[in-house]
This record gives sequence, C-alpha cells and structure tokens, in this order.
Amino acid sequence: MTAPDCEVIVIGAGLAGLLAARELMRAGVGVEVLEARDRVGGRTLSVALDGQPVDLGGQWMGDRHARLRKLAEELGIETFPQHARGIKRLLTRDGRLRTFSGFVPKIGLFGVLDLALALSRLERLARRVVLDDPLATPRAGELDAQTFADYLARRVRTSVARDLLGLATQMIFAAEPHELSLLYFLLYAHSGEGVQRLGEIERGAQEQRFTTGAQALCDRLAAELAPRVRLSSPVHAIEQTGDEVVVHVTGGAAPRRARRAILAVPPALAKEIDLAGVTGARARLHAEMPMGSVIKCVLAYPRAFWREAGASGEGFAITGSVRATFDDSSPTGDHAALVAFIVGDAAKQLSRVPESERRAQVIADVVRLHGPDAATPSAYVDRDWLAEPWSRGCYVGVMPPGLLSATAAALRAPCGRLHFAGTETAVHHVGYLEGAIESGERAAREVLALR
Repeated sequence: MTAPDCEVIVIGAGLAGLLAARELMRAGVGVEVLEARDRVGGRTLSVALDGQPVDLGGQWMGDRHARLRKLAEELGIETFPQHARGIKRLLTRDGRLRTFSGFVPKIGLFGVLDLALALSRLERLARRVVLDDPLATPRAGELDAQTFADYLARRVRTSVARDLLGLATQMIFAAEPHELSLLYFLLYAHSGEGVQRLGEIERGAQEQRFTTGAQALCDRLAAELAPRVRLSSPVHAIEQTGDEVVVHVTGGAAPRRARRAILAVPPALAKEIDLAGVTGARARLHAEMPMGSVIKCVLAYPRAFWREAGASGEGFAITGSVRATFDDSSPTGDHAALVAFIVGDAAKQLSRVPESERRAQVIADVVRLHGPDAATPSAYVDRDWLAEPWSRGCYVGVMPPGLLSATAAALRAPCGRLHFAGTETAVHHVGYLEGAIESGERAAREVLALR
C-alpha cells in the first residue's frame, strides 16, 4: 500500500480551510492545503486602488464576532470603525430621494408602523429557530415550504415596508426574497443574532474594517502554514478507499493521499468535485444550494464630498442596479471612496454586459444617490463574483424552499473520512468571516477526535 502524503488534506484556502489547517498543524498533525486559485483568501479579496487596500470580497467584522476579533489581534491586523456618521439616503420606487438618520427611513406613519411590526414578528420567529437542529423548530416544515417573498406578501401590508424588507434581504443574502425559504431566512437571522443586527453598522455586523484589507487574514495564516499550501491545484475528485482518501488534482499532478480530508469550499463548488462516499442528502445540498449573486464596486474620489455635506455615504435604492453604497475611505479618511453593491437579479443582469457598460451604469446609479460630485471618480474597480470560476457567486450559499428540510442533518456531518467546513456549515454567524472561523475550528476538532 502506498504511504499517505500527509495525515489530512484540506481543500480550499479560504479562511475556514486555513484556520482548520493551522489548528491541525499546531496539534502536530501533518497537513496539506490544496487551493484551486493562484492566491489564498477565498471569498476575501483585497486589491490596491490608488495605492490603498480595498476589499472586493468580505470586509466587515461585527460587534459580536469574537473569534474574528481574536484572530485579527493574534495576526497583528488592526481594525477601524466603519464610517457611519451623518445622514443616509433612500431612493424609493417612485424615484423620490429621501434622507434620514437612524435605522428606519422616513416612509410615512403607516409605513413605519408596518415595518416596525414586521421586524418585530421576524425577530420573534427567528429566535424560535433551533440553531443546531433547525428541523426541531416549531412548524419547521411549514416555514421551509414557503419563500420569504410569500411571507412578505401575506404578512406585510404596505408596499413601502415590503420594498425595504426586500432590499434588506437582497443586501444580507445577495439574493431575492423568492429564492430563500422562510425557515432558512429565520435560521440565518438567528445565527447572526437578529435581522436588525445583520443590517446595522454600529453594534451590528458591519461595525469594523481591517486596515490591511480582509484578505490579510488568510495571507498571514498561509504564511504560518508555508510550505504546506499548494496553489493552482484544483481538485476534481476525492476517493475514499479503506483507511485513506485519495485526492485527484486537475492538470496531471499525482494524486495526493491522506488519512482524512476537509472540504472547505461552498456547496455550489463541491458540486463540481466527484465525491465518492457522500450521502444522498449531502449530494443534494451541493446540487441545490446556489451562491448569492453580487458585483462589488469601489469608486475613489479626490475628496469625501458626502462627508463634507454631512452624509455618511450610506445610500439605498429600491430601483436601479446599485442597491446600496457605504463609505469605503481609508482609516484616516485621506483616501476617499464609496463601495457599491449590485446584488440578486440585478447582478445576474449586469454580469452579462461589457465591463465599460457596467461601470457607466454603476456611476449613474451612484450619482442618483449622492449627486453630481459622484460622476467623476478618480479610480474605479469592481469584481463580478458570478464570473469567478472558483466561487460561482458570493456572499454565501442560499437555500430554496424544501432544501433545509431535506439536508439539515448533512450540513456538518462527516461522510466517512471526509469532513466539511465553510461558513455555510457554521452554527453561529453563517455567511460571515466569523462563521468561517467557527466552521474551521469545528472541522479540526472532529479530525483530532478521531486520531
């Protein structure tokens, strides 16, 4: 019998995979990481714009993201508050631009009351979801059989409140309300400690940013693991034979052998790998859990004109391609920038147009929100995550009706010698960097318990 190349092979050099690998390495386990891209970082991606790091992937740390805060401190990565001072702007369906402060826009008395009531109901429903066993939630099957859009149509009376909850769904999931099961929406919300917390900056999920860019988390983890990380090594098959796994890499490289493997990629990518020995539920999860759809754009300007006008840089739009903008300036504010998000159906549409046309549309939409000063950015960069072959979308995999009922037990359960990590498999803070860390730690513990 051929001797294994190492004890554990980790597939995927995003935050979950690298964290799992480091935990195993520190425990004395021989580990190797295979990454399809020519870089580490997964769904984090930091690039230079006008000499400053900007994030085209995941970028925020929330106030309750304790694991992420601890990791950043350990790696020597500083954070700074997301700028949120000043008025916000909302472009409504009728084309009217409204300004507001606080969490709820000025949408009329009936709209505000309806939105407040809807949020209160959703928060109560979310708290009832059993995080580690969602099918134990009261009426789980009924909740999972309907879409979140069905719920909005039935339980939210005013169109403006439905619009805002739809916009929140698009921004939180990078998906449309009709693409999500209600149970999955509630599970995700409870996992992130509430719908409102997921949408807020201060004391919310978008409270802090990283001075180096978020990809530095993975870069520094990979540096600790070197030379155990192998880039440009896409895996196309994983066999389980007796007491080992055999991992086949595209491109003619010899198969890699190990005692166990951790698959740290989202379900939509796992679908592309020939996996022997997985359960039917796990295979269905891979086949039917698509990624969200997002194009993320950063626009740099000679000055932060929105701050000068007393605005926070937060802008939200019910119509158009850009659904939201936020201040994306450097910690000192000397590099002025806005980040714009195209999500859901709008991202799918703009993913098919030429880059120059997409850029023109983005700038036009940002001008609608922030005025003529936004028309001439000094620099521009975007990332179409739908076009990324090793992501197939962002931020996270989403579950349509019925899928959670069929696959909940398979989310974290090992299949023979194959274990699973990735933010989709987290119990807490699913979809966030915090959830990725939790999942990597859990996968490493599973493997260590079986040595």
